[in-house]
Amino acid sequence: MIATIQGILRGRLKDSIILETGNYGIQVYVPEKLLLEIGPEGEQLRLFTYMHVREDAITLYGFRAESDKRIFLALLGVSGIGPRVAMGIISAAGASEIASYITAEDTTSLTRFPGVGKKTAERIVLELKDRLEPADYGVEETGSAGAMDSELLHDAVAALCSLGFSRKRAEVAVGELEPFEIEEGWEVGDVVREVLRRYPPGGVK
Repeated sequence: MIATIQGILRGRLKDSIILETGNYGIQVYVPEKLLLEIGPEGEQLRLFTYMHVREDAITLYGFRAESDKRIFLALLGVSGIGPRVAMGIISAAGASEIASYITAEDTTSLTRFPGVGKKTAERIVLELKDRLEPADYGVEETGSAGAMDSELLHDAVAALCSLGFSRKRAEVAVGELEPFEIEEGWEVGDVVREVLRRYPPGGVK
């Protein structure tokens, strides 16, 4: 089992990268937010990885943060969720945000992720709420903060869309804000300003 991989970025595809390590160019499927973060070809990358083995394929999934890999593996343990759906969820939000929704039993926010309907969201909460260690993701045990923030973040996505962000790009940018970064008393404008500070309007897709 390949737990980590380090190499040179040699290609970027729609949902994966080509990482050169040794004499091999290895295709690694990564979250969309990582595709947006990484630099030009030639950059050195070290990723936490999970190798998914089936009878007809061996697929490698990579994550920059170990917490993203942990939440990915947790999601794979939920009945009915495969790598594609799990990766779609992580592409839309950070591990701490996902964990906060689960801890708060916030199924409404979970259904906003691609491939997650009401029943799937309920299964995620049912099967993972008692298995996750909230502290591993910077989440309060009560999860109340994550539940309150979900509406704020949803409104911030809408505001960013009105400024020219695509909905998918806005969700990724807002999802990268960790819950502990959102200060008490923040309003939609504060979240939008923080996103624009990290991602200036020029070139937004």
